[in-house]
Amino acid sequence: MLFRSHTGRLVKTLLFIGGTAFFGRLAVQQLARSRQYHVTVLTRGHHLPAEFNAGLSLIRCDRTDPAALQTALHGKQFDVVVDNIARNGADVRALVAALRGRIGHYLLCSTAMVYSEWHSSHAWSETEAPLQPVPGQMSYANDKREAERQLLELGTVPYTIYRPTVVQGPADPVGRTRYFVDRSEEHTSELQSHLN
Repeated sequence: MLFRSHTGRLVKTLLFIGGTAFFGRLAVQQLARSRQYHVTVLTRGHHLPAEFNAGLSLIRCDRTDPAALQTALHGKQFDVVVDNIARNGADVRALVAALRGRIGHYLLCSTAMVYSEWHSSHAWSETEAPLQPVPGQMSYANDKREAERQLLELGTVPYTIYRPTVVQGPADPVGRTRYFVDRSEEHTSELQSHLN
């Protein structure tokens, strides 16, 4: 579905879910600046970055409520859906159902943790990720496996799944970078005390 921009140019439509904080926010800013897409951000609306007040469309909705999602997306169609925060299979099912037949391409942000031993030095291939729960693994990894499995099993929309290993950068809400710097400093101190 093409959208006529404020300049009269036809651009593709893109729905971004999980685009108001951290790297999702940065991605939305870049997509909006590119002027190649008319970007719509679906958000719970708890916090909206000031720069989102112009140039983007907003849909306020709790994506974990299937009925609310169905209502919010009724009649809408998108060339691209970027699902940056699907936490489990239910999230994927609800979104695909709400946009049944009206998604050109679905991009699902997963995690490298879907590989059962993701932290090893093994060079993983896409097909080596078990999409069934792995006993003893974090629920986050198993929930992401379920999200991927649902998208595959639904088979109703073209998709791409991307699996970042670590996401870090400005505005990281959980302090990943600081954590690794602190651990490195601790180990450096330990090493120095052993050498002295």
